Amino acid sequence: SGINAEYGGAVYIMITITDTIISLMVIPVGLSFLTGRSPGHVFSTQVTCSAWVFLWGVAVRSSIFLVLCLCVTRTYSLLRPFIQQKIRYLVVAVSVYLLLQIGQWAGLSMLGVYYTFSPEIASCGMFLSES
Repeated sequence: SGINAEYGGAVYIMITITDTIISLMVIPVGLSFLTGRSPGHVFSTQVTCSAWVFLWGVAVRSSIFLVLCLCVTRTYSLLRPFIQQKIRYLVVAVSVYLLLQIGQWAGLSMLGVYYTFSPEIASCGMFLSES
């Protein structure tokens, strides 16, 4: 029971950290809206735009994935209450998921995707080059 509580606690901590990162990443978007949809400092260069879009995408998808992990672990605890879950499995699942995310973004960049500020969404967006 102690391990299962520790395991659930680890998932909750990861969800909290991810959601805090998401909350902080929304601040530049709000500032852009408040300044007439101008790019500001964060969205002013392609490098910072690329970093923001990458981190935003990974953070949002990771938040959803971690909630999925929490649902799976809760279901497993209900089905097998006396079997202790191993944190190692959670670490492996999250690591594989993050590697897949990095691979996806690398693949997109090879396809000619670039990132730039878009006043319509008041943040950086992903665009496909025409060539």
